[in-house]
Amino acid sequence: MRKVLFSLAVIITLGVGYLYRTSVTYSINNSNKAIDVAIESFLNKGRINEEPKTIDIRLTKDIANKRIVLFTLDDQTGVAELSRGKNGKYKIGNVGYGTNWIRHRVIQTNNGVYYRAAGKREGIGRIRVYLGEETFDMPVGDSEYYITYFKLLEKPKASIANRMVVFGTDGSELARFGISKDEVIQ
Repeated sequence: MRKVLFSLAVIITLGVGYLYRTSVTYSINNSNKAIDVAIESFLNKGRINEEPKTIDIRLTKDIANKRIVLFTLDDQTGVAELSRGKNGKYKIGNVGYGTNWIRHRVIQTNNGVYYRAAGKREGIGRIRVYLGEETFDMPVGDSEYYITYFKLLEKPKASIANRMVVFGTDGSELARFGISKDEVIQ
């Protein structure tokens, strides 16, 4: 009888510990205001005598258990990647911002591996990404800001594309990254 009670106490303690850990780790509510506050708090950590950074969320998109948040910070564009826990709340995985035209990378979800790109549209119609041996086109859409993604068959060795071509809405080539001007694109 003592062994049964002891085993039951251990199971209950582990369950309570798991629930507590989940509620502390995944503490951001599922609202744009809560996510905005969490990202700003993340960006302002360690800033003592500087003006606090404030962001404007422009777009969000859910990809499996991830929420991708596209925001602006002054004249810069940023992306935050949040993970959803079993309690329905989020935690910040990573945040980055800067003057890069396109913010892109591989993301791991509970539903597989994806390649995502996000940014301000600025005449972009589609992006052709070369990731290892794979080549795929990512349509951008008609909005001022975009988040687009593509499901990968397997996790690549690199976390970002080594080569990319950006096409305008009229199909013309706008820019190449990692590809010489002489190379023929098919």
